[in-house]
Amino acid sequence: MPTIQILFDDDKVNSEQVLQLGEFLRELCLNSRNLDVKFAFAYGENPKIKSNMYPLEVYVKITRSKILDEVAFMDEINHRIKAWKDEIKFPHPINILFIPMDWKILDSI
Repeated sequence: MPTIQILFDDDKVNSEQVLQLGEFLRELCLNSRNLDVKFAFAYGENPKIKSNMYPLEVYVKITRSKILDEVAFMDEINHRIKAWKDEIKFPHPINILFIPMDWKILDSI
C-alpha cells in the first residue's frame, strides 16, 4: 500500500494543485507494472513553520515486498511526472523521495 505524503508551501502552491498531484501519483502507483499494489492513498500537508521550503516535497513510501522493480519504478515516476507536468503545464518544481519500507501492516483492526 503506497502512502504518498505531499508537503507543500501554500505561499507558492494552492490546494487544488496539490490535489491534482496527489491524484496523479496515486493513479501512477495503482497502474504501475513495477508495483504489486491494489490500494494507495495520498494526502497533503502544509507545515505551519517553514524556512526556505521547496514548493512541493513528495514522499512515496511503499512496502519493499510490493516493489517488483525498484529502478524501473523510479524511472517510471521520473518520466511520467515530467510528461504530466508538460501536458497540464504544471508550473512548480517537485522533489520526490521514494522510500521502500520494511514495515508490517495490520489491516482494519
